Amino acid sequence: MVLFFWAMSAIIASFNYWWLYGFLFSLGVILFINMIYPIVIVPLFNKLTPLEDEHLKSSIETLLREAGLKSSGVFSLDASKRDNRLNAYFGGLGSSKRVVLFDTLIAKLEKHELLAVLGHELGHFKHKDIFKKYCF
Repeated sequence: MVLFFWAMSAIIASFNYWWLYGFLFSLGVILFINMIYPIVIVPLFNKLTPLEDEHLKSSIETLLREAGLKSSGVFSLDASKRDNRLNAYFGGLGSSKRVVLFDTLIAKLEKHELLAVLGHELGHFKHKDIFKKYCF
């Protein structure tokens, strides 16, 4: 964060159109963080393992294909060591996109329920809800 604020201060001090350059710099930082988040940041704090249930993995890959989305893998995250929330997400950019299922979700839901939760998350990504939330 210190480097980010230092760079933003330098941009503000150096350019007449600092707000434009600051926006472009911030956008670049956000895109970079979204690219490295699933492959660098998440593994620093959590244990990610490839999903072992081949039947579930196949169903998830079918769901992805039907939604027109691609993933670099389906993983289970060890959320149970911190709390018992049920969650899943589809995150990343480009080739770093991953499907991540909390181990609590896998343990507590039936397969069809889990696919419904994941379908909901994929819908957010497919319909660009995050982009719409922050840009409009």
